[in-house]
Amino acid sequence: MEEQILFIQYQVWAVIALLVIFVSGNLLCYLTRNTKSSDEFPEFGAQWDKGEIDELLKDTESYLEEFPNYSSALYFRAKALIARKRYTEAKKHLNMLLLNHPEYKENVTELLEVVENENS
Repeated sequence: MEEQILFIQYQVWAVIALLVIFVSGNLLCYLTRNTKSSDEFPEFGAQWDKGEIDELLKDTESYLEEFPNYSSALYFRAKALIARKRYTEAKKHLNMLLLNHPEYKENVTELLEVVENENS
């Protein structure tokens, strides 16, 4: 009987230890997660609409250094490169966008056709 109570006591301590690990891990994730709000993300579309192509190229280049697969930066950088007739660079960004974000296939395909037509 005493052995059974001791076994149950060990099980309770194991459950408590697992609970402590779970709670501390959850707390650590909460404290270290990225808390950027949507206001902190750059508005590349607004720059494109304003016609600020050179600023858009500069901003997307610096943003892609930190976040190389960010879809908005890849898309608008490719559009800006097409506007500046830098088709080979644009094609590279469009292929990366298509590889990492297949949901943009329709838009990317249209831009790739433009690049192919201009390279011909």
